[in-house]
Amino acid sequence: MPGIQMADLASGVKTELRTADEKTGRPFMCGLCGKCYRNKYHLTRHEKTHSADVSFTCPTCGDAFTAKDSLNRHIKSRHNRKTDTVSHHSCATCGKTFTQKNNLERHVRIHTGERPFRCAVCGRDFLQGNDLKTHERRHSDERPFACGVCGKSFVRSGTLVRHMRTHSGEKPHACATCGKAFIRRCNLVEHERIHTGERPYTCDLCGQSFRCFYNLNSHKIHHEEKVFTCLLCDTGFRLQSHLDFHIRTKHATRVNPDDGWLDKQE
Repeated sequence: MPGIQMADLASGVKTELRTADEKTGRPFMCGLCGKCYRNKYHLTRHEKTHSADVSFTCPTCGDAFTAKDSLNRHIKSRHNRKTDTVSHHSCATCGKTFTQKNNLERHVRIHTGERPFRCAVCGRDFLQGNDLKTHERRHSDERPFACGVCGKSFVRSGTLVRHMRTHSGEKPHACATCGKAFIRRCNLVEHERIHTGERPYTCDLCGQSFRCFYNLNSHKIHHEEKVFTCLLCDTGFRLQSHLDFHIRTKHATRVNPDDGWLDKQE
């Protein structure tokens, strides 16, 4: 949609979400990154982190400041501790550090495999409660994140942010080798393998490797048993419908549809 700017989209979508996202308790959404907040005050503070003038960020809550002394006053008043004695909680497995203990506890579940949040509908388990809440929307058909341009709605705020780029034309993920840009980072990762030659997905039946998982799945179809065989040319097919289509298109001049030939193939 030509002429639409990302800022205009962000403004429109945030207005839509104040009504659409009330059930989540975080109705105020950042139009640049999709992060949601309970009130306008916290959203405004967060939006400062996208400003080029911001240099000092609080390691605890993420609030951003233009001066170090402002950050120091914030830490002392909001988090009640000295700025030069910031404590860190380290993961005993990988060494990654966190400023808050509850963030470390969530991280440790990656190593232990613990998934304490279970969906009451399908039994699927999750690492975090927020992931469970997002998943539960799939069962209820709840899609609280609506596009202000076309009205299409989504389960996740991040999906809405990516969708908005189809209207604005923004492609933030660019290849460092050739400059080609993509809307989604995963598409950039797959593209870069063209330059590196990396093929991480390998067929366990024949050893052939592929750049992306989709190509591997498409390849595996060729290994599946072909149980439907054409009596005219011995070509095999996995599905009866594929055989029927083959006969009608490849042997149309040799087969009369009214003589029951297709019935003989079954």
